[in-house]
Amino acid sequence: MHLTAETSFTEKMEALGYDLETRTIDCEKIPYNEQIYQILGIEKSDTVHKIGRLRYIDGEPTAIHYSFVSETTIPQIKDDGSKIQSMFAYYRQHGYDEFSNRTSLLSITFPTASEQQLLGCKSMVPLILVESDCVDSKTGKVLEYTKTLYRSDKFKYDITMNS
Repeated sequence: MHLTAETSFTEKMEALGYDLETRTIDCEKIPYNEQIYQILGIEKSDTVHKIGRLRYIDGEPTAIHYSFVSETTIPQIKDDGSKIQSMFAYYRQHGYDEFSNRTSLLSITFPTASEQQLLGCKSMVPLILVESDCVDSKTGKVLEYTKTLYRSDKFKYDITMNS
């Protein structure tokens, strides 16, 4: 899978012919976090919700996606968050349809006990951590900050730059 913000994870997996299932595992207001608020370009008084989705590919838990979304940007996120399967599809319903990243960071981490349980893996299975923002290309508005954990024994990321 290519590391790009132009298409959603759901769209990429379906295009590759995988059987994808998404389960919402988290939808909650988060306490103030300077890094997340700064990335989202919002004030300390704003409210941010974390939407967590566990991704199954061909029946196996493969990734955990956490999206951090401001109520200032998407006022309905509190009510809608638990029902979202694809953030890009959701944003399109709200009039955003061209996406890009300003920043994408890739690193390796090891799963916490709860991540091990969700992903069905042992503590020493490295996870690929991708942190990025999602920006509406037309307005430059930051729609979300995303933190995604992929099982490295089940997933490969193509970071080749397209020209």
